[in-house]
Amino acid sequence: MKEKTNDRSRIIETLREKPSFLITSHNSPCGDAIGSELAMSFLLERLGKEVIVRNSGPVPRNLAFLPGADKISCGFELQKRPQVLILVDCANIDRVGGPSQELREFDTIINIDHHVSNDYFGTLNYVDADAASTGEMIFPLFEELVGGVRQEEAACLYTSILTDTGSFHHAVTKPRTHEIAAHLLSKGIDPSSIAREVYGNFGIASRKLLGLALSSIQLSGDGEIAWIKVTGEMYREAGGQERNAHDFIDYIYPMKDVRVSLLLRELDEKNVKVSFRSNLVDVNQIAQVFGGGGHQRAAGCTMEGIMADVEKTIVKTVQKSLDDKKAPKAFGATTSL
Repeated sequence: MKEKTNDRSRIIETLREKPSFLITSHNSPCGDAIGSELAMSFLLERLGKEVIVRNSGPVPRNLAFLPGADKISCGFELQKRPQVLILVDCANIDRVGGPSQELREFDTIINIDHHVSNDYFGTLNYVDADAASTGEMIFPLFEELVGGVRQEEAACLYTSILTDTGSFHHAVTKPRTHEIAAHLLSKGIDPSSIAREVYGNFGIASRKLLGLALSSIQLSGDGEIAWIKVTGEMYREAGGQERNAHDFIDYIYPMKDVRVSLLLRELDEKNVKVSFRSNLVDVNQIAQVFGGGGHQRAAGCTMEGIMADVEKTIVKTVQKSLDDKKAPKAFGATTSL
């Protein structure tokens, strides 16, 4: 792992000096990823730069309303390589997907992210695990480089913040988060319209899939772990896809007396994606055991194996973390999670 130092001032110099940029983020992009990508593209265009925005997959349906969303293309085949690669909201370059090795070949890689699990893969890194979203980190770049945000940029940054704070519910939400959101609203964006697009733009297949997933809910014996599953059979019955289920964990977290919530999504017959939420333990540490990561209170990983085996392993591991958290400390000992 590289030394965990931030290069914010050098990143600003690079944004000013270099002429061409490729912007991307993690696969299955969320609102923070798409909002941050688009905001960065607008910022660079205002600086007179050549900008390409590419992802490994399409813009999610509920984010296609964002200004500039149509500029995001799929795939990384480029006729001419830009001078600088910018990755936003991406803790590890491998999370981009298939072309990660090719992306590593860029001479200058700017890494802007807020995940505590970020491995500082960039040649220039700006990582702030205290930030509520990557969009929150990008906002001051507008102030410094172009004198502030315009309405279309405000819409992208507000969506970034809205989605990664769980509509301002998550513990990462701080006074600074609300201050930035208030400033963005002052640019004339409509928060109710954005919320309708983000949280209401779903088809019938997605809602059928949610119903099937919620019907699978289980609790541990002590009632402190809750989890739901989305299986291949459910996808087929509802006519939905894996990407339709990415936010289903929000429907079981928080629940009364539940300390850790889990969402298990079957990617195929041999791989399961697991999402964690908690108000007690550091789920980033648990996710990292299985090659994943994220934040202390929200994280994820992908595990090889059939659903039944992954379910058993994950619940057992989470239960041990909860038990360790509740175990009395030895005299003079200190622990932290």
